[in-house]
Amino acid sequence: MTRLIAAHWRGDLSLARSYWLNGLALSAGLGLLGALGGWWLAARGVELRPAAAVPLVALALAVVAWQAVGLWRSATRAAREPGRAFWPRAAKATCVLGALTGGLNLLSAAGDLLRLEGVTGSRELSEYRLERKAGGGLLLTGAINRRSAREAVAALGDPAAGPLWVDSPGGLVEPALDLARHVRAHGVTVVASGRCMSACVLLLAASPRAAVEPGALVVFHRFEPAAAPANPVLREQDALTLRRVADLYREAGLAGWAVAAADRERSWMPSLGEQVGMGLVKQVYDRGRGAFVAAAGYCAEHGRACGR
Repeated sequence: MTRLIAAHWRGDLSLARSYWLNGLALSAGLGLLGALGGWWLAARGVELRPAAAVPLVALALAVVAWQAVGLWRSATRAAREPGRAFWPRAAKATCVLGALTGGLNLLSAAGDLLRLEGVTGSRELSEYRLERKAGGGLLLTGAINRRSAREAVAALGDPAAGPLWVDSPGGLVEPALDLARHVRAHGVTVVASGRCMSACVLLLAASPRAAVEPGALVVFHRFEPAAAPANPVLREQDALTLRRVADLYREAGLAGWAVAAADRERSWMPSLGEQVGMGLVKQVYDRGRGAFVAAAGYCAEHGRACGR
């Protein structure tokens, strides 16, 4: 294999082999493999992380360069043979066109990944604090990102961890979905304290005993890609994320009108009464009693607080 790679690079292989086998056939095979790989990941609910994809893009750029240089050298060698001017020139023309097309597509994919990494690594999506709450439970303040979600899952592994209180402006959808899956699987009580916005709402939706503190700000955002990608594999990953959000809302039993509003409105802040009516909130933490009470009963007693 090493000798074959080196022979192509030097242009020692025949023009036909360099063009048809190492050029077109290899490109078609790798393209098909990439498409099938993206489909396979999407079908199994695996998100493509930017850090994991960058080495693949770099490898693909190296392959394109190897193909182009070897084909050009093989065509140059073939052009020296009498009566063989046309095909070497045609091969060089397609070599340049193919290298430019493939290189630009890969650079576009790299740009998508860098933009995504820039957005997800911003200060707003990096700052958080996870701590034990006085009186019991865990308090997650700040952004939901991969690190905060992992730490929350690990902390919630302790059966005595208690409810998960959240005061969050949101964050990354994929880590929020991962944390939400753990919340749902283990029946964790999630309490919105202060604010629960955007991706944070997914945690409330996943919790079978979701609760809010009176006055807590709950805001739905219409989920959109953090950096609209041109690459079809990355677009499929974004589509997968949106399908997972829809699946979570459906499994949580949220009312259809609420799901439609969340998808329609860029930003939607339902009243506490609407949160209860759609099936999102089941309990309210009554500070006066120091206990959780049924949300329907609370709204019956405090109609104004529930927006009625």
